[in-house]
Amino acid sequence: MNDISFEELLSPASDRVIFRGIWGSHAYGTNTPESDRDTIGVFMMEQHHYLAIGDPVRQIADAGNDNRFYALKNYLELAASANPNILDSLFLPPDCILKTTVYWQMLQEQRRIFISRQASKTYCEYAMPYPETTDEQPVRSRRSLVSILGLAAHKVYPSGMSPPAA
Repeated sequence: MNDISFEELLSPASDRVIFRGIWGSHAYGTNTPESDRDTIGVFMMEQHHYLAIGDPVRQIADAGNDNRFYALKNYLELAASANPNILDSLFLPPDCILKTTVYWQMLQEQRRIFISRQASKTYCEYAMPYPETTDEQPVRSRRSLVSILGLAAHKVYPSGMSPPAA
């Protein structure tokens, strides 16, 4: 039972969306003129979705899966399991925030609860292959975000990896 549409969530009038932000290459400064603009969002579902027979919707995306909205419950589960893309969205810089609400601000105030040894491991494994800069510009790379997140303080690095440069 999915009576929530992607178009409804995109609407500025939607009261279900508690957060929407730019992510991907535009968030990291690695975008090129050919880059598409990826967004991530979080929405709340009404209670009857959880009480219905069958699983509630977990994610709604556009046809290319470049713009996604996660149900709040699914989003929190992914954050608790240290999903790097989800953790990134909790630490987006202000210029990448398209919509925020008091509910999102409350979550942001508690975002450090998702930083764990597991987060350090999954984030570093995902981050290390990314370059620090491009020929044209410095970037907000995942390596830099690893430092910003304070994951280096955990001193947990997958074998063969060293702490990110500050």
